[in-house]
Amino acid sequence: MIINGRMFVNPGELTTAITLERRVITQDAGGAQQKGYTAVGTRMAKWVNAHGNDVQAAGGNFAEAPADVTFRYLPGLDGTWVVNKGGVRYEIIGEPDDVHDKHLFHVVKVLRMKAG
Repeated sequence: MIINGRMFVNPGELTTAITLERRVITQDAGGAQQKGYTAVGTRMAKWVNAHGNDVQAAGGNFAEAPADVTFRYLPGLDGTWVVNKGGVRYEIIGEPDDVHDKHLFHVVKVLRMKAG
């Protein structure tokens, strides 16, 4: 995809299937609140694991698996959503970047969610 005269994303790089999910809170029969997720959209994405200085900026913990994820624009996406890759959920850090405000691509930084 060419944006402002430069190649931003080669479509052949969008090789990782992801599902974008919205957090929801439901109540069980007893009225207790339970956290859950609702799938909103699936996309093919460019997934780039962080390394070097990016890992140090994330606290130096490889277990958190920081990454940058680029995918086609999804209206309504915000920093409270999560990215599900192969059954593993990653929380979006900060607000998604709508590249050049063109509504073509989002770029998000993610960290693997801790269990529980």
